[in-house]
Amino acid sequence: MENKQSVKLIDSNGVKYTSYRELALKLHTQRGRCSNGIKKNGYYKTLSGITVKPYNQGENEGENVDALIKERDTQREAGQYKKTIKKLVDEVAMLRERQGLVDGLSNVEIEPIIAPKGKVNSFEGDNTAIALFSDVHYSNRIEPSVVNYLNEYNPAIAEKRCDNFFIRLCELIGEEQCHRTVSTCVLGVLGDLQNGWLREEAMQTNYCSPLSEMVRVKAILLRGLLYMEKHLDVEKIKVICTLSNHSRNTTKVQYANAPETNYEYIIFKDIQENAKLYGLHKCEIYVPESIVGFLDVYDKRLAFLHGHNTRYYGGIGGIFIPLNKFFANLNNREHIDIMCIAHYHQLIFSKNIIVNGSICGIDHYAYAANLPYEPAQQALFFISEKYGATKKMPIFVE
Repeated sequence: MENKQSVKLIDSNGVKYTSYRELALKLHTQRGRCSNGIKKNGYYKTLSGITVKPYNQGENEGENVDALIKERDTQREAGQYKKTIKKLVDEVAMLRERQGLVDGLSNVEIEPIIAPKGKVNSFEGDNTAIALFSDVHYSNRIEPSVVNYLNEYNPAIAEKRCDNFFIRLCELIGEEQCHRTVSTCVLGVLGDLQNGWLREEAMQTNYCSPLSEMVRVKAILLRGLLYMEKHLDVEKIKVICTLSNHSRNTTKVQYANAPETNYEYIIFKDIQENAKLYGLHKCEIYVPESIVGFLDVYDKRLAFLHGHNTRYYGGIGGIFIPLNKFFANLNNREHIDIMCIAHYHQLIFSKNIIVNGSICGIDHYAYAANLPYEPAQQALFFISEKYGATKKMPIFVE
């Protein structure tokens, strides 16, 4: 029987065995597995890593097993070497593929962009600049200490800021003309150029009376229009002037005779009727007697108004709740595309409504009402013949 058969076995620790049974008992393994492994492979390796192999008499038993282990390790290293070589070959192939893509991209023939001569975006057609000028409140007294030093205002500052408006307006339109055609400028004079005596405290704090204020406001507006005549390279300057609340000479608003009771209406009509005498040759001046004036720009109809006839009593949504309602009602009665208003001293641009800022900036009323601060600024936007309202920006006047 096999267990009585004499065999010569030696393990990797140098221990000799004379039978498979002895081997199985000492190594705690199965006899059949040992004999089958040695007969099939010439050696048997246990789960604990001990290698057992037959040996011949006279041979160096230790070297016989060590040679087997060395041979096995050599084969294993050769396998690992082959795997490493294959991995490196694959990586080289991938790098060559990437390099090929890079070479392909770098060898692409790129034709440079050549801008057309003249205006870069002349394909847009003509453009019109729309600027809003309002809420100067010329004689308003704003002491720095009353508004926590956020602002200061007096007639000298008012005139400087108004001059800055006209200067920067011409500069911004000139910059736009470097890129596209702008043939017309529309100036919406939306009122409250005067502070007036609308409230009792204004009679006590204004720097001058409404009549004296009229003289200075007229000079400021005329000086600005003449500057535009000289420095704007446009074919036409359209000026539309609307009535406001601070320039009225009545305690309450009167609707039927609003023009006859409004100081600024007199200024606007005087400039309109004597435009050529004043040297305003490119200016077309419109002075509607209604509180809302309309002007067509290409296929768009614009409404211009001061905005004191809109009603805002605070609440969620801000001024846009009443303004959207006002726009919808006005649009149902007389179709308009864009509404330009002032009165609220906040510069806001939306798709259909443009709210102008102010020249005077934050005053004692706005500070006491906890209204948000914003710098003195006015609105400027452009209407493209092809795309409608496009670029919108502030004109800072401080």
